[in-house]
Amino acid sequence: MHYGHRTSYDIDAFVGASDTVRALTPQRNPVTRQILEGNPYEYPGNYLKLVFPDGEIDFIVAGSQTDTPVAPWVFESATVPLETPWEIAIKKMFFRPSNFKVRDVFDLR
Repeated sequence: MHYGHRTSYDIDAFVGASDTVRALTPQRNPVTRQILEGNPYEYPGNYLKLVFPDGEIDFIVAGSQTDTPVAPWVFESATVPLETPWEIAIKKMFFRPSNFKVRDVFDLR
């Protein structure tokens, strides 16, 4: 929504290390287990997908792919690094090719 694209009910969170994803799995993390409330999840090792009735959250192991992967963004008086559109697009194409959908083409414009 920040970039003014279509509304999405799913979140793709790219993380730099598989240890981060492993630490978020319901088997290891009581907060994740509580938030899921019995909803399904997938953890094949390189990503963790949490499935909720209103959408999904995917934590995907993927390091930076461009020379300038983030830009500063001010959010409620705090400056946070926000991935650039080209970084997001490259990661979606490279790390999620089997899940690439027609609607994703509109994200690349």
